[in-house]
Amino acid sequence: MELKEYDLKVLKKFGFNKKEIQFLLKYLTDNQFEEFLNNLKRKKSREEQLKYNAQLERKIIKDRERNFQAQCKCNVGAVIIQQLFLLNYFKDYDEIVKKNTNVLTEKSKNILKIIIDCLNENLM
Repeated sequence: MELKEYDLKVLKKFGFNKKEIQFLLKYLTDNQFEEFLNNLKRKKSREEQLKYNAQLERKIIKDRERNFQAQCKCNVGAVIIQQLFLLNYFKDYDEIVKKNTNVLTEKSKNILKIIIDCLNENLM
């Protein structure tokens, strides 16, 4: 029986060396060898699927954690911004972030610095 490159890789992945492969080819019938090889391929496929599922699960957990952290930041930021609007520190969102950018204005930087300084004084 002629072995394909992929079949040889599968056998080597499961730890078979050249002598052992030759032995299998010599003493197993073609049907027995095909069945043996197919079983190994199914096992390899299951292992790869389990490995993929584990990676996917880790990615999902990390994504959930990142989303939760982002949501917390948004909620806290929204409460602070809402309070600053109520206290008339800001009249428009353009006073918080420069237009068409993600950069804080000087006014918002100064206000946030004051808030952080007050938190540091009161919580430390």
